[in-house]
Amino acid sequence: MPLLGTSMKLTSHTDYGLRVLMALAVNDDRLVTIEALAELHKVSRNHLMKVA
Repeated sequence: MPLLGTSMKLTSHTDYGLRVLMALAVNDDRLVTIEALAELHKVSRNHLMKVA
């Protein structure tokens, strides 16, 4: 039975972890740096290092 009208709540740690994984998946032919991802998502490099 689908749960209509509900949404999944993610912590910021989980959210950025998933964003890192998605970025790596779509850029599998080139190097993706923490700096580039931090700039793209407007988050500090140190915060992103904790989830990468």
